[in-house]
Amino acid sequence: MRLQDQQLARQLMRLRSDINKLKIEQTCHLHQKMLNDATYELEERDELSDLFCDSPLASSFSLSTPLKDHLHHDYEGQQLRELRLNKSANKLM
Repeated sequence: MRLQDQQLARQLMRLRSDINKLKIEQTCHLHQKMLNDATYELEERDELSDLFCDSPLASSFSLSTPLKDHLHHDYEGQQLRELRLNKSANKLM
């Protein structure tokens, strides 16, 4: 009976150790995911701020203001679509 108690005690200690290791691994994965998400959001914010600071049509003097606005809006839309495609591609990897 005593031998059986010792075996059960060892088994319980191993199980407890395994559970603690799994908890630590799970916490590490969760923190890594949070860091990745935060990094991605910061990079995306930087890219978007760069988009809105760029002035690709600044040298187009002959265009009327509404046409400039329309073309600039199309340019920003294209850049946003490219960012979304890149984001989707990165998530698939």
